[in-house]
Amino acid sequence: MAEFRIILMGDFNARTASLTAYPLDPRRISKDKTVSTRGRWLCRTLADNDLALVNGVAKFGPHSGNYTSFQGTRQTVIDYTAISNSLWPTVTSFTVCPREDGYDHAALSLSIALTVSARITTYTPSRNTKRRDPLPTTTELDKLLVATLEAGKDEEKKSLHLYGPTLITTNPVKVAVHGLCVNPGKTTATAGIGLYWGPRSPRNAAYRLTSPDLTSTHAELAAIANALMIASVDKSLEITTHSKYAVQALTTYASDSAARGWRVTNGKILQQIISTIKTRWAPLHLIHIRNMQQNAHLREARTLALRGISNTPDAPLLNQPNPPQIVNSTPLQVPKISSNLIEIPNELHPDQVPKRTIFPEAHRGRNKLMAITKPSTSHGSTQ
Repeated sequence: MAEFRIILMGDFNARTASLTAYPLDPRRISKDKTVSTRGRWLCRTLADNDLALVNGVAKFGPHSGNYTSFQGTRQTVIDYTAISNSLWPTVTSFTVCPREDGYDHAALSLSIALTVSARITTYTPSRNTKRRDPLPTTTELDKLLVATLEAGKDEEKKSLHLYGPTLITTNPVKVAVHGLCVNPGKTTATAGIGLYWGPRSPRNAAYRLTSPDLTSTHAELAAIANALMIASVDKSLEITTHSKYAVQALTTYASDSAARGWRVTNGKILQQIISTIKTRWAPLHLIHIRNMQQNAHLREARTLALRGISNTPDAPLLNQPNPPQIVNSTPLQVPKISSNLIEIPNELHPDQVPKRTIFPEAHRGRNKLMAITKPSTSHGSTQ
């Protein structure tokens, strides 16, 4: 029977203090001094399956026993890493990462050294391979032709061409954005955008935008654009927004809009956002929240947007910082952009939705029914 080697990492909601699953396990030192009933049960379960806790093991340094959960002023250790005892020789390091803004749990980092066999393959191009020169993009017609040809590629190639490859994935950095507009469509239109990264985060921001063609939808897109400009290109990003249109415009309809040369509603800012996404190395995940009252971070973003309308000076989009050098440039098989919305196939682009010009007359069936059932007031005479 093959030997299974197991690694468990996650929130076990159990407090074990400095207990070990088995007396012969490596000694642990934890900052949490409380042992709960669930913690004792966890230790027994791990011992029954020949597993041991890694948190707080002395050889990994003092930070390995740090707190992992932060609920207000209460700090506890309830997130653990447990491994099979046969894996101890392969573990090189373990640490509890510093808490990041907006999170109530700290990440756990475990490094192991494995011996793997690599097979090197070489590719020799065929002599018949012809080099294809790129198509010209001098005129608008040339650009439209290139965009049309690109639109005919399969979905994976189209996505890669539109958003660029994913080169790295990390724990996502989360931000909630909101945009709203006062007097939309008028010369006095003013929009405010709010970016909320977490409690007391120095990146929390409120900006004001002024333009005669501003709308709340444009403000939502501007908020997403600013969040992308601020975020690091080498960190996975998760943006929460109240705008379903913004999420679909950047995912479901983006390929079609690009094929149209971005000659669509809000095309200029959509093109700018897609260009920024293409320069990123890490993926982007968009989350649509329909009911803003159910998300505290979105409510904070709305508060910042309201502040942006009234108090904050006008602010243009931030300049994208120069990205650092990346060591490994091999693309990953990870989508560059995703969302929590379910895509509906064959759904029309917003600019293709037909608009009714002729409306039928009001239904008069009720009047006819009343005329039939109403008793007659005239009576005939008989002789």
